[in-house]
Amino acid sequence: MTTKGPLPKRFFSHNFISHGSYFYTFGNYRGLGVFRIDPETGIWEKLSPENGDDFPGYYDDIELAYDGKKMYVIFVKIRGERIRELKTIQSYDIEQNRWYILDTTGDPDNEKPFPDIRINFGIAHIVDLESKGTNIVISGGMMDKRIYDGIWRLSLFTLQWTCLNKFGSILPQAICEYDAITSLDGKMYVVGGRIKKKNNRLSEVNNLYSTWLRIPQLTDICWEAVNFYYRELNTKTDEGLFELGLPIKFVKSRCQ
Repeated sequence: MTTKGPLPKRFFSHNFISHGSYFYTFGNYRGLGVFRIDPETGIWEKLSPENGDDFPGYYDDIELAYDGKKMYVIFVKIRGERIRELKTIQSYDIEQNRWYILDTTGDPDNEKPFPDIRINFGIAHIVDLESKGTNIVISGGMMDKRIYDGIWRLSLFTLQWTCLNKFGSILPQAICEYDAITSLDGKMYVVGGRIKKKNNRLSEVNNLYSTWLRIPQLTDICWEAVNFYYRELNTKTDEGLFELGLPIKFVKSRCQ
């Protein structure tokens, strides 16, 4: 579609948040300008937050998080001052049209309380079942030729970081430039990306990995067992699976 209005400048990666009838994003490599587009009309708007239009600086590989009210900016400042840990993040309140600077709390039970700053990492969302608050999960990524395999969780409610490595959650290999997503049941999937070979060159992979970020329900454990021991499921029609006694939830969840 052809769009109109003030276009945001392209970053290395661009992310969009769906809120109401608009898609929101940030643009301009010199500052974090707030933009939104109406997908029905294709018209862009550049918003003017009450407490300042932009955050100054040069940014790269911005990733966005969203809890239903605020957009959180996980970024790398690549010129001038280099922040080595993700201690401070920016958030934009959509309804208040206002920026906030948030100080996060490190993991007190981990040798390194905050994750190293990085680019080309994976980011996924998961809702805490008790508090109903949104958590983001950061994994992998790279910085200064180092590629990471660790997994970190940040509560957007308490702003507390937790390193999940000590619970056994770690990527099967150090990887960057991939996609990550979390299911409603709490399982994170990682697909694609690039890994470092012995010659220090990056090589593309097309693997799909998954890990549970919380204790799964018994029904989910049983469904995984069925898929493991009955490899011919994808050759069955829906009617054939119903005849086997499988619930409709799992029949409709198949990837074919």
